[in-house]
Amino acid sequence: MAALRWFCFLFSALLVFTFSACSPDDIASHRETFGEAYVGPVTLSLHREISPKSPIDGTLKHGDRVDVLGYRRRYVKVAGPGRVEGWTDVKYLMSAEQVEALRKLAAEAKILPSQGMATSTDPLNIHTEANRASPGFLQLPAGAKMEVLEHKVAPRTQPAPEGFKITPRPKVRRRPRMSKNATKLPLPAPPGPPENWIALSEVPPLVARPKSPEPQPEPPPKKVSPKPVPMEDWSLVRTPDGRAGWVLSRMLNMAIPDEIAQYSEGHRITSYFPMGVVEDGGVQHREYLWTTISKNAAPYDFDSFRYFIWNRNHHRYETAYVERKLTGYYPVRVDMTQKYPAFSLILEDDDGKLYKNSYEYQIYRVRLVNRAPYNPAEEAKAEAAAQKQPAQFAAKTSWFSRMKQKMGRLFGR
Repeated sequence: MAALRWFCFLFSALLVFTFSACSPDDIASHRETFGEAYVGPVTLSLHREISPKSPIDGTLKHGDRVDVLGYRRRYVKVAGPGRVEGWTDVKYLMSAEQVEALRKLAAEAKILPSQGMATSTDPLNIHTEANRASPGFLQLPAGAKMEVLEHKVAPRTQPAPEGFKITPRPKVRRRPRMSKNATKLPLPAPPGPPENWIALSEVPPLVARPKSPEPQPEPPPKKVSPKPVPMEDWSLVRTPDGRAGWVLSRMLNMAIPDEIAQYSEGHRITSYFPMGVVEDGGVQHREYLWTTISKNAAPYDFDSFRYFIWNRNHHRYETAYVERKLTGYYPVRVDMTQKYPAFSLILEDDDGKLYKNSYEYQIYRVRLVNRAPYNPAEEAKAEAAAQKQPAQFAAKTSWFSRMKQKMGRLFGR
């Protein structure tokens, strides 16, 4: 009897030691799950119950990995870092494929040339796709700066992108067991043929049926033109810390000085670039190149560009060159390493082909110096090695600045 008591005591102590050595995280890691997902929004609140009015048990941030413990229709119970558990809507979760696509987008955005800095007057949500229903993984405060990289037109109303999907386990159907005492009832006898089965089998004589009137041709259906799908502009932006995503273009304001922006004539500025510095009365003034667009939701990126210079005689900005009614596409490139400030534009000709036009600003005049067919595949390699602009001119001591001053005095500018 004493030996049995000692055995029970040792067995109980062994169980206590085993379970005390396992942490709650180790026990939770062995729970059965329905898969893994990632948090999509900036912050995600986990509720104790399915109802959104239930208490919040924890909060997760974008990119946190969670285990799906259970589901009820479109609601899932997840467990995140720090033993945080709770219920949330499945639309707030991202799949591993979506996370990888977001990382790939950030890697591609690193080598894209900037089309100018932009700010927003209101807090701005950055989405994973050019879709209002896609997760907003980052929120920037009002006044935050970002670089504009690309432009895209997308329908205003789109279905939510496919995120994490729950794969329920197949249910095993078991046949009910029959009790041993159950007795099998005899099957009833099949019914016999009717008494008049011979008469029913005889073929009735053919009866001439009246001819049906010939069908009249139906009038052709009226052509109903489909309603146009409302579209909106999206911009791919890059934050100072290297993250990239899509925002509504109408929420952005290009960070160009107001004394230049007043000449936009109500058009939206799509890109701008400093093109040098001119000194006037001890004050340095930048010269600019910009592109604008007059239509919303256009399939191209700009339809006009203008080159601004500073006039020392009138102490104001003036237009050195402007060209309108274009069909232009990103990227706009600037080269400040040459003798003259240079830039290039991707324009579509009347024949529908793309051409790369190269310009130079040569002593108060913008000249077209080269025009060649544009091949995006060949230019993709150049994008990776593109240098950041702009390299500023030394306006006071450079030969170019002195020449501009002499020409200004000569022509009275």
